[in-house]
Amino acid sequence: MQTKVAPSPELSLARREYSSGWHGLRTLDPSFAVFVLLPGAAIVALFVLGAAGWLLGAWAGIAVVGSLFAVASLVVAVHQVRERARDRSVFESLVASLNQPDNLNVANFRLGPRWAPIAQRLIDSHNAWARQERERQVTTQKVECSQRANQAAHWRAEAVVDSLGDAILVTNTFGEFLLANPEAERLFQVQIDQIRGKPLRAVVKNEALAKLVEQSAERGPGTRRHTEELSIASNGKTRWYKVTTSTLIENSHTHQESELQGIVTVLRDITSEKAAQARSAEFISAVSHEIKTPLASVKAYVEMLADGDASGDPETQQKFLGIIETQTDRMTRLLESMLDLARIESGVVRVEKKVVSLGELIENGAKLMQPAASEKNIAITTQLSPLFLGVEVDSDMMSRVVMNLVSNAIKYTDGGGRITLHSKMLEDQAMLAVEDTGRGIPAEAMGKLFQRFYRVKENSSMAHGTGLGLSLVKHIVEEVHGGTIEVDSQVGKGSTFRAAITGFRGERRWAGADLAHPTGFGGERAQDLVNRRSLRAQ
Repeated sequence: MQTKVAPSPELSLARREYSSGWHGLRTLDPSFAVFVLLPGAAIVALFVLGAAGWLLGAWAGIAVVGSLFAVASLVVAVHQVRERARDRSVFESLVASLNQPDNLNVANFRLGPRWAPIAQRLIDSHNAWARQERERQVTTQKVECSQRANQAAHWRAEAVVDSLGDAILVTNTFGEFLLANPEAERLFQVQIDQIRGKPLRAVVKNEALAKLVEQSAERGPGTRRHTEELSIASNGKTRWYKVTTSTLIENSHTHQESELQGIVTVLRDITSEKAAQARSAEFISAVSHEIKTPLASVKAYVEMLADGDASGDPETQQKFLGIIETQTDRMTRLLESMLDLARIESGVVRVEKKVVSLGELIENGAKLMQPAASEKNIAITTQLSPLFLGVEVDSDMMSRVVMNLVSNAIKYTDGGGRITLHSKMLEDQAMLAVEDTGRGIPAEAMGKLFQRFYRVKENSSMAHGTGLGLSLVKHIVEEVHGGTIEVDSQVGKGSTFRAAITGFRGERRWAGADLAHPTGFGGERAQDLVNRRSLRAQ
């Protein structure tokens, strides 16, 4: 970018010198008068005298001499006029050059002795100005580059601040707003253009937050950072934030101490972290409770056996040993469920998928759970699709899904109730449904149903369990097999759990085939059904 050059301060002086100099060129100096005007007058006089001398004869010689003298004077006069014309041209080029910040040399301008000193003074003065002008241009360019760099840094900082997921507020020492990023605007439902310059408390209604910022300003630049956790209500919801206040300071050149310029407040949403901490604490408490109860029972019966309370009574001994075995199995199931959940959540579980019949999974699960249902006089029935429904799953995990859903239904269904297992095809998904006539689930408990160790309070006294069964079902169906699980329930009428997984439909006669090696499906078509699990046979 070219900078407009200010006219040389010597230019006006040069123009004055030039004006007076050119005026001198137009005026007659003494030599011009001596060699031009006087000879001219002498010539006129001599011609007059010559005319008379022609008559007189004596003056002829004088006329000739005067004529020669006049011719010589005219030659000198013409030479001076040409010299002045040349000086005028050179001087004009000199004046034109004075408008550019370039160094000049008097040798470049061949002026006469009268004008050379004037030109030298002008050139010396101009060269000094040219150096200052070049320095000014360099300084201007540096300032402009610095301004552009500062502007670019400002834009980058704004882009970074705006892209952060944390809410950021900046206030001055008087508690007036200077800056708020988009996340802060959403949190406090304001626009920075509307609140800039307004007091903090006019925007922030949370007393604890406003007080924290004010206290940070009162502490001054000595305390750089302060952090607290606060709950803040916004959009009708209360969320937890980790609030960090930092001081903006400026190191003064005239004072050794730093000067406080403002406060930067960063609010990081830690609601999910708080919830995770609460779940972790709840998990530890629940695990402790679930393990403590059977351990206490085992310890009590072992002590009774050790004290000889059942000595000589084999039946009582077997009863005590049976209780110990039951409680030990309960702890084993709890630990296995916890390990399975941990493996699935961490992604290290070993999954061996193969094509199996969903109907066979359901039938096998119903048979395994029939003894537990019979103890409570609960009937288990199946209503399966007449067509073969194939699913590519880990058969052990899906068997556990069926058994956990049926076990959950048995626990919360009164004696004389009924549990029905269904299978059907929904477009490209095979669905498993477990329907019971139990007590049902209240609406407020539906959102927590699949959380670890959660039990519906109204039904928690009906049956004992680890509280991990439904959570494990959700992880197996959704995270391992990419399916979905949902539940419908009415208090007093029962519940229906539905798990849907990608599958395909075939003929019923295929159900007895070896699905891990599906040669009995009928050639290439059967192999395609195995390889392309979403393809449905016609």
